[in-house]
Amino acid sequence: MTNTYHAAIKITKAIKEYDHSILTVIGGPHPSIFIEQTLENPSVDFVIFGEGEYTITELCDTLESGGNFSHIKGLAFKESNRIIVNGLRPLISNLDELPFPARQLLNLSEYPLRSLTGKRMATMISSRGCPYNCAYCYKGLLW
Repeated sequence: MTNTYHAAIKITKAIKEYDHSILTVIGGPHPSIFIEQTLENPSVDFVIFGEGEYTITELCDTLESGGNFSHIKGLAFKESNRIIVNGLRPLISNLDELPFPARQLLNLSEYPLRSLTGKRMATMISSRGCPYNCAYCYKGLLW
């Protein structure tokens, strides 16, 4: 989101300073709207725009096989100093086909939030979309 975009860019810069060969991927509402501007940053290698569940999976498979990125819907990347923006991936019509998050991999001790009982917790967005039509929201620009 826009409020965390600059922090995300700082992280990608730190990653590239550590090891320039590490590939960075950024997604979410802000990069989805500002695809080219996000990719103009030298520390960003890929932008996933729109819904990213299948796009990130295809990107990982393509990186592993050494294939071509041009067929991956919802992906933008740099090639020979040019920004390539592939077509938008259709929305997932059946969200039940997506697996549940692997919550057991989440280390809650790294999160400062606590419930009313004092138990550690993290927040999670558990739905798609919003029933409201706020004029300032990105939703109208993307969907």
